[in-house]
Amino acid sequence: MNIAKILDRAVYVDFEGVPGEPPALMGIHRAGKHTLVSLDHRLDRAVLAVRGEIATLEGSLERLRELTEAGHSIICFTEHERRIFNEFGWRPEGLAYVDAHKILRRMSRQLGYLGPYNLASFESLFGYQRDYDTGPHEVASTIRDLRLFIRGKEFSELEPTTRIRWLRLCHHNLHDCRSLEYMLRRLASCVEVLRPTAA
Repeated sequence: MNIAKILDRAVYVDFEGVPGEPPALMGIHRAGKHTLVSLDHRLDRAVLAVRGEIATLEGSLERLRELTEAGHSIICFTEHERRIFNEFGWRPEGLAYVDAHKILRRMSRQLGYLGPYNLASFESLFGYQRDYDTGPHEVASTIRDLRLFIRGKEFSELEPTTRIRWLRLCHHNLHDCRSLEYMLRRLASCVEVLRPTAA
């Protein structure tokens, strides 16, 4: 198995949203290009302001399914994305879906690291740096507020603080995907780690 080729063709996916609701946003990172996709029509204008795309969740999952059928692997940080896929009737198997958390946890233990096993800790361990980060509670509150504030307005008409919060969320999504690629490439440079994970 050529891990470098798998990573070269990998599609890194990260959903953002409000707990208890369907995903509102999806980040897709592929071949060095990151795209933010609006899955909630109330966020469309904000997503278009950052040159993102508009789609439905069903349409986005079909797009990802087609990529796996063409030989691309979907790589996510946990099983959260797989559960969303399953809820909509898609059960990717084998290398169609790679749970990066399992790989990073297993390999970090071999390096003597004993946790915690969250994304920020893994990034620190592997030397990935962010200028700043937006926590999950801030992501949810930003989405809730933006839905309210952008109603009937263009993105440029929003208060500067609201626009800044939105841009921070966009960067958060970008780094969630980009850091996975960075860490997996560091691991792949020295050891065979990508293998099918149990559904």
